Amino acid sequence: MPASILSGSFIGAVRRCAQALQGRPVLTGGAMLRGSLIARPLRVAATNFITGFNNLRQRFGSAGKAGTTPQRYRILAACICVLALAGCSEDVSVPKPRTYPRVVYPTRAYKPFDASYCRFTFDMPVYTTVEQDTSFFDEKPTNPCWFDLVYPDFNARLHCSYYPIDRSNTFEKLRADAFKMADTHNVKAEFIEELPISKPDGTIGFVFDIEGPTASSFQFYLSDSTRHFMRGALYFNTQINTDSLGPVLEFVKVDVMHLINTFKWQ
Repeated sequence: MPASILSGSFIGAVRRCAQALQGRPVLTGGAMLRGSLIARPLRVAATNFITGFNNLRQRFGSAGKAGTTPQRYRILAACICVLALAGCSEDVSVPKPRTYPRVVYPTRAYKPFDASYCRFTFDMPVYTTVEQDTSFFDEKPTNPCWFDLVYPDFNARLHCSYYPIDRSNTFEKLRADAFKMADTHNVKAEFIEELPISKPDGTIGFVFDIEGPTASSFQFYLSDSTRHFMRGALYFNTQINTDSLGPVLEFVKVDVMHLINTFKWQ
């Protein structure tokens, strides 16, 4: 079989395909491409390969009419085509995007919180449970009205603690402690937004919206400034990942703001 039968575009296509699959630089159209951009040289090689194959078919066809093309040349050309296509058909692995487990959010609904050991009430989500704290660092809590609002579906807890205002726990001291507790997350926090609270019944307070991979992303306190002081802090019992926890956090924030808006002293 004469060497001229195999066109230059056909040979170049096979060469480019082999170089691309080996991760070697591929020179095509005056540009140097590497294995990391393998998809483009393979497309170029495929185009050139089809052109070369058409040239072969035309040459074989004209030679066949003249009765000068042996059958073995046709078989050899077919084998070369099959091998070249098989070599270029190797799959290119593409990294899959990062995914997170799907979260099923409950239907939002509320019911009254009316625990006998607390001197206030509010609307709590029906998909949460209340657990009264019986110990605090192996000691008895300073007041019976310490409890957790538990989100079993989200593996989260809203820690709530109540303090009566007196000489040892003045409003100024308790308020300063609430700001100090929020400031402890400054090391990892990207930003802390402080939102003042003022309700028609005289209840005041602050919401601390903490952005970043911190242990607690949402905190608040409520007080009448004379007799009662209540503080809340949201925690997730898992490694903090702002990308995966972001939607869940936003869902729980709505519940906490509803708690604040419906909160009443008794």
